[in-house]
Amino acid sequence: MIFWTVPVSLAMWAGIFWCIAVLVGCVPTVVREGATVRVSGYLDQHTADDLAAMLAPGDVVVLASNGGLVLAGVEMAETIRYVGADTRVDDHCMSACVMPYAAGAHRSVDPGAHIGVHRTTGGADVDIAVAGLLRSYGTPDPVVAAMLATSNMSMTWVRGW
Repeated sequence: MIFWTVPVSLAMWAGIFWCIAVLVGCVPTVVREGATVRVSGYLDQHTADDLAAMLAPGDVVVLASNGGLVLAGVEMAETIRYVGADTRVDDHCMSACVMPYAAGAHRSVDPGAHIGVHRTTGGADVDIAVAGLLRSYGTPDPVVAAMLATSNMSMTWVRGW
């Protein structure tokens, strides 16, 4: 695995500029394409509800998100785990997006795609709970350690997981 950390200001500004350039990227979308369910944009309660309504056994959830609300990420992860769906990152999966990715029965990351981790904004208790959830999904210890070691004002990028 390769890790590198950058100040969140760079990652967040890149996300903001990307959203301005491609407005669809800012709007959460959950779209079915055959046995694939694509999730992109900001993860919120609507995203979690849409995924729960749409996901079926045998589906693959393809993620491309800068993250969003921790609770939405947890709910999406639990839905994915319950259904037994596989997960794939085809571009980027940051912050709260890591939880649904980690919950996949089988996980894959496309070449050139990135996963970004950092602590939550909820404080130490929430960080510990998220770390425990990630471990329960089989997330490698170095990834969990990187999450816990990275300020919520920075992002550590992980490849090879």
